[in-house]
Amino acid sequence: MRLTLRTNLALRTLMFCAVNGGRTLRKREVAQACGAGTGIAGGIGPRLLPKTGQIG
Repeated sequence: MRLTLRTNLALRTLMFCAVNGGRTLRKREVAQACGAGTGIAGGIGPRLLPKTGQIG
């Protein structure tokens, strides 16, 4: 299966948030863990994460 870059990073971000639940994560930290730039990581959070209930 092939994923788009944005979908791949969204899944990686969700997994990172799940592993690090209960603490505040900064986009720089998420971007570094996912191997992405802060601009891309910062754009994924506001679009996808509130819909999952992972981030309020």
